Amino acid sequence: MRTLLDRSRPLWHLWVVTGLPDGRLAVVVKLHHAIGDGMAAMRLIGTLLDPPPPAAEAPPWIPAPPPRWRNLVRERLRWRGRNAHRRSKPGRTLRGAWQTLQQTRAAPRTSLNAPIGTTRRLAVFRLDLAEAKAVAHAAGGKVNDALLTVIAGGLRDVLQSRGEPVDGLELRVAVAVSLRRPDERATCRARRHRSGSSARRCST
Repeated sequence: MRTLLDRSRPLWHLWVVTGLPDGRLAVVVKLHHAIGDGMAAMRLIGTLLDPPPPAAEAPPWIPAPPPRWRNLVRERLRWRGRNAHRRSKPGRTLRGAWQTLQQTRAAPRTSLNAPIGTTRRLAVFRLDLAEAKAVAHAAGGKVNDALLTVIAGGLRDVLQSRGEPVDGLELRVAVAVSLRRPDERATCRARRHRSGSSARRCST
C-alpha cells in the first residue's frame, strides 16, 4: 500500500486474493482519495460486488433529438438564476484554502516534519468505540476529541523520547469531516436494511 499509484493510469488498483479457507476469496482495493471519500468508495465497491437487484425489462431506447440553441440558452439562464446564491462560495473556498496553507507553513520544526515518501509505516491501535464515546461524553466532547487527545499524548511521548522540547509546542492537525447532506446519509442507512453486506460497508 505504500507504493504510489502510477499517475499514467487510472488511480486505483484491485487485487483478488485466492486460496482462503472454505474456497473463499478476498478483494483488496487501493483507491486514490481524489476518486472518492470513504463513503463514496464503499458505495462504489458495493456496486461492483453486490448482486444486481432484479429489474423489469427495459423499454427500447429511442434517441432524443438534439436540443436547439435557444433552448440551451434559456436553460442556462434558468440555471444561473437558481444558483445565484452560490456564486460567493468559490471565493470563500479559495480564501479558506489559502489560510490553511499559510497555517501549515508556520508549523513548528520537529523531527515529525519530514518529506512524505515510500518509507512510511502504518501502526494500528484499537479502541473500544463504546468506551471512547463514554469517556468523550463524560468530558463534554465527542469521539474525535478523545482520539485527538490520545494522538497528542502519543506525539508528546515520541518527541520526548527523541530529546525534543515539547513545552509550549503547538502542532496543527486536520480532521476530515463529512459534507454530505442528511438525505445522502439517509440513503446509506436505507441500504443497510436491504442487504447485510451493504450494512457492513456503509457502517465502516
